Amino acid sequence: MHVADSADCINLARNGRSSKSFIAEGLWAAALEAKADYILIQFGHNDMPGKGPDRETDPKTTYRANLARYIDEARSAGATPILVTSITRRLFGRTGGFTPTGPYVDAVKAVAADKGVSVIDLHARSIAALDAIGPAAAAEFDIPKADGTPDTTHLSRKASLVFGQCSPKNWCAWCRRCHRT
Repeated sequence: MHVADSADCINLARNGRSSKSFIAEGLWAAALEAKADYILIQFGHNDMPGKGPDRETDPKTTYRANLARYIDEARSAGATPILVTSITRRLFGRTGGFTPTGPYVDAVKAVAADKGVSVIDLHARSIAALDAIGPAAAAEFDIPKADGTPDTTHLSRKASLVFGQCSPKNWCAWCRRCHRT
Protein backbone atom coordinates (compact mmCIF):
# COMPACT_ATOMS: atom_id res chain seq x y z
CA MET A 1 0.00 0.00 0.00
CA HIS A 2 1.43 3.34 -0.99
CA VAL A 3 0.05 6.82 -0.54
CA ALA A 4 0.09 9.68 -3.03
CA ASP A 5 2.90 12.22 -2.88
CA SER A 6 0.33 14.80 -1.82
CA ALA A 7 -0.57 12.86 1.34
CA ASP A 8 0.65 14.14 4.68
CA CYS A 9 2.13 11.35 6.80
CA ILE A 10 2.76 12.17 10.43
CA ASN A 11 4.70 9.65 12.49
CA LEU A 12 3.68 9.99 16.13
CA ALA A 13 5.18 6.67 17.21
CA ARG A 14 7.76 6.57 20.01
CA ASN A 15 10.46 3.96 20.44
CA GLY A 16 10.14 1.51 23.30
CA ARG A 17 6.45 2.07 23.92
CA SER A 18 3.89 -0.66 24.38
CA SER A 19 0.16 -0.52 23.83
CA LYS A 20 -0.06 0.19 27.56
CA SER A 21 2.65 2.84 27.96
CA PHE A 22 1.65 4.76 24.82
CA ILE A 23 -1.71 5.46 26.44
CA ALA A 24 -0.31 6.05 29.95
CA GLU A 25 2.18 8.65 28.70
CA GLY A 26 -0.55 10.64 26.93
CA LEU A 27 0.87 9.88 23.50
CA TRP A 28 -2.36 8.32 22.25
CA ALA A 29 -4.40 11.38 23.24
CA ALA A 30 -1.93 13.55 21.32
CA ALA A 31 -2.20 11.27 18.28
CA LEU A 32 -5.99 11.57 18.29
CA GLU A 33 -5.69 15.35 18.38
CA ALA A 34 -3.88 15.21 15.02
CA LYS A 35 -7.30 14.49 13.40
CA ALA A 36 -5.89 11.95 10.95
CA ASP A 37 -7.91 10.26 8.24
CA TYR A 38 -6.07 6.96 8.86
CA ILE A 39 -4.19 5.74 11.91
CA LEU A 40 -1.76 2.83 11.68
CA ILE A 41 -1.63 1.00 15.01
CA GLN A 42 1.36 -1.26 15.69
CA PHE A 43 2.50 -2.66 19.01
CA GLY A 44 3.75 -6.02 20.23
CA HIS A 45 7.48 -6.32 20.88
CA ASN A 46 7.42 -3.93 23.84
CA ASP A 47 4.26 -5.52 25.25
CA MET A 48 6.08 -8.83 25.81
CA PRO A 49 7.24 -10.22 29.16
CA GLY A 50 10.52 -8.84 30.43
CA LYS A 51 9.71 -5.21 29.63
CA GLY A 52 8.51 -4.26 33.12
CA PRO A 53 5.06 -3.66 34.60
CA ASP A 54 4.69 -0.26 32.96
CA ARG A 55 4.83 -1.84 29.49
CA GLU A 56 3.92 -5.54 29.68
CA THR A 57 0.53 -6.77 28.53
CA ASP A 58 -0.99 -10.21 28.11
CA PRO A 59 -1.76 -11.15 24.48
CA LYS A 60 -5.01 -12.87 25.49
CA THR A 61 -6.40 -10.06 27.66
CA THR A 62 -4.86 -6.62 28.20
CA TYR A 63 -3.13 -6.41 24.80
CA ARG A 64 -6.39 -7.20 23.01
CA ALA A 65 -8.29 -4.74 25.19
CA ASN A 66 -5.77 -2.00 24.40
CA LEU A 67 -6.00 -2.65 20.66
CA ALA A 68 -9.80 -2.57 20.84
CA ARG A 69 -9.58 0.76 22.67
CA TYR A 70 -7.30 2.18 19.99
CA ILE A 71 -9.72 1.11 17.28
CA ASP A 72 -12.81 2.45 19.05
CA GLU A 73 -11.21 5.78 19.90
CA ALA A 74 -9.73 6.23 16.42
CA ARG A 75 -13.17 5.66 14.93
CA SER A 76 -14.75 8.06 17.43
CA ALA A 77 -12.22 10.69 16.33
CA GLY A 78 -13.26 10.17 12.70
CA ALA A 79 -10.19 8.17 11.64
CA THR A 80 -9.97 4.80 9.94
CA PRO A 81 -7.79 2.52 12.09
CA ILE A 82 -5.50 -0.04 10.46
CA LEU A 83 -3.70 -2.63 12.57
CA VAL A 84 -0.12 -3.58 11.70
CA THR A 85 1.61 -6.69 13.03
CA SER A 86 5.17 -6.53 14.32
CA ILE A 87 7.94 -7.76 12.06
CA THR A 88 9.59 -11.00 13.07
CA ARG A 89 12.78 -11.02 15.04
CA ARG A 90 15.70 -12.32 13.00
CA LEU A 91 16.50 -15.36 15.13
CA PHE A 92 16.63 -18.15 12.49
CA GLY A 93 15.95 -20.97 14.92
CA ARG A 94 17.74 -19.42 17.90
CA THR A 95 15.61 -18.71 20.92
CA GLY A 96 17.69 -15.73 22.01
CA GLY A 97 15.74 -15.64 25.26
CA PHE A 98 12.83 -13.87 23.56
CA THR A 99 9.21 -14.79 23.96
CA PRO A 100 7.91 -15.63 20.47
CA THR A 101 5.96 -12.82 18.82
CA GLY A 102 3.28 -15.25 17.64
CA PRO A 103 0.73 -14.71 20.43
CA TYR A 104 0.83 -10.93 19.89
CA VAL A 105 0.53 -11.30 16.12
CA ASP A 106 -2.38 -13.69 16.62
CA ALA A 107 -4.02 -11.16 18.95
CA VAL A 108 -3.74 -8.40 16.34
CA LYS A 109 -5.42 -10.59 13.74
CA ALA A 110 -8.16 -11.67 16.15
CA VAL A 111 -8.99 -8.11 17.23
CA ALA A 112 -8.98 -6.97 13.60
CA ALA A 113 -11.44 -9.71 12.70
CA ASP A 114 -13.66 -8.91 15.70
CA LYS A 115 -13.67 -5.18 14.95
CA GLY A 116 -13.76 -5.34 11.15
CA VAL A 117 -10.43 -3.56 10.75
CA SER A 118 -7.82 -4.03 8.01
CA VAL A 119 -4.49 -5.62 8.91
CA ILE A 120 -1.09 -5.12 7.35
CA ASP A 121 0.71 -8.36 8.17
CA LEU A 122 4.36 -7.30 8.38
CA HIS A 123 5.08 -10.39 10.46
CA ALA A 124 4.30 -12.77 7.58
CA ARG A 125 5.92 -10.49 5.03
CA SER A 126 9.12 -10.15 7.05
CA ILE A 127 9.34 -13.93 7.53
CA ALA A 128 8.96 -14.48 3.77
CA ALA A 129 11.61 -11.87 2.97
CA LEU A 130 14.06 -13.26 5.53
CA ASP A 131 13.48 -16.85 4.45
CA ALA A 132 14.28 -15.79 0.90
CA ILE A 133 17.64 -14.24 1.77
CA GLY A 134 18.75 -16.47 4.65
CA PRO A 135 20.68 -15.82 7.87
CA ALA A 136 23.93 -14.54 6.36
CA ALA A 137 22.29 -11.80 4.28
CA ALA A 138 19.85 -11.00 7.09
CA ALA A 139 22.79 -10.31 9.42
CA GLU A 140 23.25 -7.05 7.49
CA PHE A 141 19.90 -5.98 8.96
CA ASP A 142 21.18 -6.17 12.56
CA ILE A 143 22.58 -3.24 14.46
CA PRO A 144 25.09 -3.76 17.26
CA LYS A 145 23.90 -3.58 20.85
CA ALA A 146 25.99 -1.70 23.42
CA ASP A 147 27.80 -4.96 24.26
CA GLY A 148 28.62 -5.60 20.58
CA THR A 149 26.20 -8.49 20.09
CA PRO A 150 23.71 -8.27 17.20
CA ASP A 151 20.33 -6.70 17.84
CA THR A 152 17.93 -8.98 15.96
CA THR A 153 14.84 -6.88 16.68
CA HIS A 154 15.70 -3.32 15.64
CA LEU A 155 16.61 -2.55 12.06
CA SER A 156 19.65 -1.16 10.31
CA ARG A 157 19.04 1.58 7.74
CA LYS A 158 19.25 -1.03 4.97
CA ALA A 159 16.67 -3.22 6.69
CA SER A 160 14.34 -0.27 7.17
CA LEU A 161 14.44 0.36 3.44
CA VAL A 162 13.86 -3.31 2.63
CA PHE A 163 10.94 -3.82 5.01
CA GLY A 164 9.50 -0.44 4.06
CA GLN A 165 9.18 -1.69 0.47
CA CYS A 166 7.50 -4.99 1.31
CA SER A 167 4.12 -5.30 -0.32
CA PRO A 168 1.97 -8.24 -1.39
CA LYS A 169 2.52 -7.48 -5.09
CA ASN A 170 6.29 -6.92 -4.97
CA TRP A 171 7.67 -8.27 -1.73
CA CYS A 172 11.01 -6.62 -1.84
CA ALA A 173 12.91 -4.96 -4.66
CA TRP A 174 16.19 -5.50 -2.81
CA CYS A 175 16.46 -9.29 -2.79
CA ARG A 176 14.32 -10.01 -5.88
CA ARG A 177 13.91 -13.58 -4.62
CA CYS A 178 10.77 -13.26 -2.52
CA HIS A 179 7.45 -14.72 -3.60
CA ARG A 180 5.43 -12.57 -5.93
CA THR A 181 1.68 -12.77 -6.43
